[in-house]
Amino acid sequence: MIDFNAWLAEEGPALDQAPARAVFAWRHILDKPTSVRLRKPDRTILDAQTVRIEYSDAYRQATSVAGAAVARRVVIYGVRNHPDEDVPDTIMGEGYVFVHENDQYRIHDVIHTDGEVQGFAEVTA
Repeated sequence: MIDFNAWLAEEGPALDQAPARAVFAWRHILDKPTSVRLRKPDRTILDAQTVRIEYSDAYRQATSVAGAAVARRVVIYGVRNHPDEDVPDTIMGEGYVFVHENDQYRIHDVIHTDGEVQGFAEVTA
């Protein structure tokens, strides 16, 4: 049987993978970059940030006075802890709002991972 503790001590993975993952995340963003200005819940508008926005496969049925429709969702990808000081951390949080292709989106969930931040947003108007 493998001694897991011994394996971690001798040849386990590097503990800080954030810089390498940030480099990968930044390359992913620059493959299809979008500039957005996020508005915080207190109505402060942040400077433009370079992110990647992808439409999500997940959807839900939204109903309104006009009837039923599919609510559009996107994932907004940002970077954090990049080793190049010229690449700023992406600032986003729950409740932040942005406009993309003439639709307004509200971020309802944010995940911080090593080197990356992902926001899950849904169209609001």
